[in-house]
Amino acid sequence: MTETLLYLVIALGVIAIVLLVLLLMRKQSNAPSPDMVTLLSNIERTGQTALVETSKSAGGMENMVQQLRVFTQTTAAALDTSRQAADEKLTQTLHEARSGRNELTNAFQAFESRLELRLSGLDTSLTARFGALQQAISARLDDS
Repeated sequence: MTETLLYLVIALGVIAIVLLVLLLMRKQSNAPSPDMVTLLSNIERTGQTALVETSKSAGGMENMVQQLRVFTQTTAAALDTSRQAADEKLTQTLHEARSGRNELTNAFQAFESRLELRLSGLDTSLTARFGALQQAISARLDDS
């Protein structure tokens, strides 16, 4: 029985080898199945749709970038104009303040000189009156 079993195992091994050789020598067909073709076409369509949408998004992004660039330039120009107007106004205000201060200084100096003249005239007048009063009082005292 062991000899029969050995022949049976050898025969099965030879049959397996022959079947493997036949399987390897068989010509393989490269044609894809219809399900595979449908799946590949769906994937290709999805990829093309994604590419078109990406292109549209890129165009939209470029448009937004351009609009943002124009907005930035317009804002910068407006800010420069406002800054120049503010600088001119500040310069004018500073000039007016300086000229006003000079006018006030000149007016105070003129007032001071007129006040000094009046005070010196008042001093002279008071000195003369005081001298006359002293003489009058001296004369009365001498008379009495």
